[in-house]
Amino acid sequence: MSLLKYFCNDIDSNKESDVAPASSSANALLPAKRRKTTLNRRKWSDDYLNYGFRRPIGEEENSYPSAQCLFCSTIYGNVNVVRSKLLNHLTKQHLEHQNKSKEFFQSHLAAQKSQSNLFDKQMGRQLIYDKNYIIGIVEDVTSHDESQTSLHRT
Repeated sequence: MSLLKYFCNDIDSNKESDVAPASSSANALLPAKRRKTTLNRRKWSDDYLNYGFRRPIGEEENSYPSAQCLFCSTIYGNVNVVRSKLLNHLTKQHLEHQNKSKEFFQSHLAAQKSQSNLFDKQMGRQLIYDKNYIIGIVEDVTSHDESQTSLHRT
């Protein structure tokens, strides 16, 4: 059956049709039976590192994670984690890294993880500093308010 006949509902009356009769112009293009769509969920493979992709931060424990490029941080959803698409991204976007060994990608990943850990430590120190700073301001304000109320009472 040609696509034109399928979508235009112009099918011979002798042939069995898998298209519902059109009751309105809006329903003319809808098939009679809706097919269930299933997503191909892909499990993580360590071979994706050979194409310059890693698991995104926070998805280390997920068995069906996305993939994140080591160089530009582009994230491919789980449905798009296919070797051909990852290789295509590597060859088109990062041609200079195309023929690198797995050790190169592993060292790049290790450098990113250490930089991320350093950033987390610095942010933790910053949050502690900010928290102590805010607590100091609040204590100053409350002590100032108490002194003001004691002056008004006298």
